[in-house]
Amino acid sequence: MPDLDDTIHLDMLRAGRDEHPSQELYGLHWGDPATAPHLQFFAKKYIAPYLDPTVDAVEIGPGGGRWTQMLMGFRRLYAVDYHQELLDELARGIRSPRVTPVLNDGTTLPGIPDQSIEYVFSFGVFVHLERPIRDAYLREIRRVLSPTGVAVIQYGEKRKRRAAKNRGFAHNTAPEMRESIIDADLFIREENLTLLGHSNVVCFQRNELNYEQTPPGSLKRPGKGRVGRARKGTLTHQALTRPTSSVDRD
Repeated sequence: MPDLDDTIHLDMLRAGRDEHPSQELYGLHWGDPATAPHLQFFAKKYIAPYLDPTVDAVEIGPGGGRWTQMLMGFRRLYAVDYHQELLDELARGIRSPRVTPVLNDGTTLPGIPDQSIEYVFSFGVFVHLERPIRDAYLREIRRVLSPTGVAVIQYGEKRKRRAAKNRGFAHNTAPEMRESIIDADLFIREENLTLLGHSNVVCFQRNELNYEQTPPGSLKRPGKGRVGRARKGTLTHQALTRPTSSVDRD
């Protein structure tokens, strides 16, 4: 599993440029959210409902902009990355005054005010992060989220065969990710454990109502008893299932 000083992401960027020189945005060879059916479903479910030209958002690890192109509906989008070369690649492909590049130290969201963000998004990043770094990011996400803000994170699932075979993936599972989210005093709204072939999706927000969350299926509010029950294996208000037309790809 790569650490922050590993060059895996820069190596992938350079290889992508060499192998796909005519590609408009780096990363589209992994699937274009504008055209790939399963990624279109992802964008419709997890991005489109939150787009709002009056609020600010954060994308952690934008790469070359394959998901950034779907996030242009916000007033401002902070694009946060650990590598300046990747931020330069993003600027080459996405030319918009709405995008504010942020170079970070691999665990923080510098320059973003507390409780100022309505939406945080990350795809293709948390799959590579071991728990100490994941947990640090989750604390930062909680810091910048507004009381009504929502985060959508894709992360690797080592119990899935494709993730288990990928040496670049960090060790993570749905129960471990739930534990990290809850420990950061965040509230899990939805999960999707089936849409993607090597990873999961989780949607969460600040735990403003102090719900006690007991994985894997019940949500409790102190003094009020159980307030919700999700399907087996999830912590969700609305259990989401994969459309019959989607495929097991990333």
